[in-house]
Amino acid sequence: MREGTQNPYFVCLMLLGLAWLFVSLASYSTSPLYPYCFGSDSAQFQTIGKAWAASVLPYQGLFDHKGPLIFLINALGYALSGNKYGVYFLQILFFAMTLHGLFLLASSVMPERRWRIPYALVLSLLFCIFLGEAYDGGNLTEEYCLPFLMYSTYFQLRYILERPPRHQASYALLYGLTFAVCLLTRVTNAVALLCGMACIFFNLLGHKQYKNILENTAGFLLGLALPVVLFALYFYRNDALFDCCYGTLLYNLEYQKHMVSWLTSFSSSRLYDFLLSYFPVYAMLFVSYAAIKRHNILFLIFSLLIFFSECYLFLSGALYPHYAVAVFPQFVIIINETVRFFRAPSFNKSFLVPGKVFLLLIFVVVGYLNAQDFAYRVARNYIKYNDPACIEYAHMGELLKEKFQGKALVVYGGENCKSFYLHYDFLPCYKYFVLQEWHAGFSPRLREDIRKVFSERKAYAIVVSGKDETIRDILAADYELMARDGDFRLYRIIAKTL
Repeated sequence: MREGTQNPYFVCLMLLGLAWLFVSLASYSTSPLYPYCFGSDSAQFQTIGKAWAASVLPYQGLFDHKGPLIFLINALGYALSGNKYGVYFLQILFFAMTLHGLFLLASSVMPERRWRIPYALVLSLLFCIFLGEAYDGGNLTEEYCLPFLMYSTYFQLRYILERPPRHQASYALLYGLTFAVCLLTRVTNAVALLCGMACIFFNLLGHKQYKNILENTAGFLLGLALPVVLFALYFYRNDALFDCCYGTLLYNLEYQKHMVSWLTSFSSSRLYDFLLSYFPVYAMLFVSYAAIKRHNILFLIFSLLIFFSECYLFLSGALYPHYAVAVFPQFVIIINETVRFFRAPSFNKSFLVPGKVFLLLIFVVVGYLNAQDFAYRVARNYIKYNDPACIEYAHMGELLKEKFQGKALVVYGGENCKSFYLHYDFLPCYKYFVLQEWHAGFSPRLREDIRKVFSERKAYAIVVSGKDETIRDILAADYELMARDGDFRLYRIIAKTL
């Protein structure tokens, strides 16, 4: 191995280059390779971020039920460049940090220094291939949690494998910061982190390290408090703290009551999606076997706790591929334990040969299918989103630009409307700017507030797509149909109601 490849600057450059390549190919919603694509949820986050960069507060000015950190990142991106490419730049930095955390995790498995960097780089490439399907267009909450989860997993795993009597409180501060990042985006991203913390706590308790437990508790709470308090103070100072708490906590409690497991509409295609995207979840069973072979009961508890917790989480709700992104630090653990398994002196025993073949077969099949699907999506989306014809509401957009330039406008519709504001470069005049019927379906309180907001008649024109039951009487009384294009209807305000 040449000395140049051991240089830390060379390694950082390689990781940054791989991060740039992956985000460019996989982040359809922000990458310059797909100029007419803004994604689905990503488009919502970009719209709120763009508005925040223009001093319109999340929750109070524009409503969504994710934590504020995802909106802040998008606001910074739009402040940097004025368009989606600022977000793309930040994604590359976050993903490079993720790969650096992966590098630390991967390097620990190789005792020979000369093989550490090649192994870590190969594993980084495999990580990108397996992650491609779950990445789901990019700029979603999980990818911004991923670097923090990766670093936390590194320190947790090191403790669990070595089992020292004490745990450094500075690491607990990182766990607190990581939990805060998850809390401020999507709290269920922290499941594996909490499993690791539970194992560390009970191990310290078993060693009667009560003082060390208090030190770690203080470190965790400090790491948690720093970002949470800063956001709370910001929204309090802007008289939007209740709006923030309702959007991130109270509304989500109502939303959770209506959640139904994807297993209730089970199909072979959904099972295929689960097996492909959620490989790091069920493959933790192999890590449990590796823990038994290591005679490490703490590692066994850690792997089983993650397996059962994540199976419950991901089998009891909706099946979205991007939910799986947060569990991908486990992918590195799985590969590391596989390599250890292959390198063990007992591995060549004849009775292990069937297990060896089966394990390799799983990796090859899942890896091949992920790579195939990822390559297909890249090719398909590159063709689709370089053609202006992909904008299905183009006629409505052009009418708005022609007839209502500079006027207060809003869109009332579902998934197919999320990119409207970004394509035609205007901000919504109402806080409920998309998915209004969907949001209203989970909360009677929110339904009434949507009606109250739309009754204000600030909007000179409303583009409607899909159902409009919540505001149908308002449209009938105060607006008239101006144009129709397929499922899209353009309403303009009646002059006498101005």
